[in-house]
Amino acid sequence: MNTNNQSSETDIKAQIGQNVKEYNSATMIDSNYTGPVQPTVIKKVRNKAIPFLLIALLLFGGAALYQYRENQKLVNYYTNEYSPIASKKETVLELDDPLVRRLYNMVKTTGSEDYANPNFDINLKRYLAYRYLSNRLLNYKSNCNKFDTTKLMYYSCNDDEYTPTSFKVEDLEVAFTTVFGDNHEINHDNIQLGNECIGGFEYIPERGEYVQGKCTRNSANLVNVDKKLTGAKSTESHIYLEEEVRYYPTDNNQIPKYLNNGKYKYTFKLDRHYNYVYVNREFIG
Repeated sequence: MNTNNQSSETDIKAQIGQNVKEYNSATMIDSNYTGPVQPTVIKKVRNKAIPFLLIALLLFGGAALYQYRENQKLVNYYTNEYSPIASKKETVLELDDPLVRRLYNMVKTTGSEDYANPNFDINLKRYLAYRYLSNRLLNYKSNCNKFDTTKLMYYSCNDDEYTPTSFKVEDLEVAFTTVFGDNHEINHDNIQLGNECIGGFEYIPERGEYVQGKCTRNSANLVNVDKKLTGAKSTESHIYLEEEVRYYPTDNNQIPKYLNNGKYKYTFKLDRHYNYVYVNREFIG
């Protein structure tokens, strides 16, 4: 009985020894090696592109920061040296400054224009927008198609004897926005000051045009006037112009009571497009 047990144990040990040898052989382990065991070294694989990416990001960030600082220098320079809105303090502007002259010429009216339409209403604004557009040569020769001679007093249009001048509705809208800003509606209608031969453009929506008729009576200088720009100043986003006005009668007309000699003040404001637009005109005495 004991002999059988010992034989069984011997067989088991022999089988275990054989299994160990096979395992060592499979894993390349030398069972006879008695030296020190070397630790297994796991090599980390590094992405060689990462340092270059970091360097590129640093260079890009540095360049962006440099450009921003240079732009700020330019902004500060032009703000301090050239902009009339550089500070909250009142700044006196030169009367012959190009910006001052441009703003004044946009809204300066003649004696006849004041006589025919003394109020700075939408009718005068439409006319001034047309005048601004006309100075930029955006009007052109056209025809009398759909012109209604009953809509404008003293104006007619006949292709056989007259070639009218026209301009596009959208061109007038651009001019109106340039002079008065984009927060005002132009309210398209005929362009004529009073019942005088000033303007004379009929709005024809079917054509998308304004067409100028021919005045059927002699136009005359309704009143004489001397206008002189006497002052210009700015405060933050506003420019103020002062004008000295003196009316004189003509051979045909006396000075009407609604025309006042004295000083007038024009106010312009910088809009969101960085364009100075008309705000109001007031009589200051």
